[in-house]
Amino acid sequence: MRTFRPTRRWFAVHALVALAISTLGGYFAAESIAQGWVEGALVGLALVGPGIALLLRLPQIGARFDATELHLKNIFRSVVIPRSMIDDVNTDPRVARVSWSTPKGAPRTTTVSAAHVGVTYLFPRSTLAKEHQFLRDVAHWAHHGNAL
Repeated sequence: MRTFRPTRRWFAVHALVALAISTLGGYFAAESIAQGWVEGALVGLALVGPGIALLLRLPQIGARFDATELHLKNIFRSVVIPRSMIDDVNTDPRVARVSWSTPKGAPRTTTVSAAHVGVTYLFPRSTLAKEHQFLRDVAHWAHHGNAL
């Protein structure tokens, strides 16, 4: 079984985003309440919840594969993908996706949140070696069946 946890840098960036969402939502709600604007307060409060939920979810983010399945704990959901259903693995950490099919043949694409650095492009490709290697290992495992 091979397990992958995001880097500290990944956690730091995502924690800052979650804190920013919650803080800005709370500030907007407080200012709206002070000015008597109920709709604005509701919008601000609506931002606080997702920010806190994201912050609580971050420690759970990860990926692992064993002999038969790929287990992804992503930001919004967790998914288990049988190895035989995987069609392709994008090994670029800036994309980090698994293309697969359901048992009925419907195509699906799932992001590997733990290894995904997103559209920020803040980090040079050379600093993404750990993420890139894990995605290459998943691609090799998916196509050859060897758990590395």
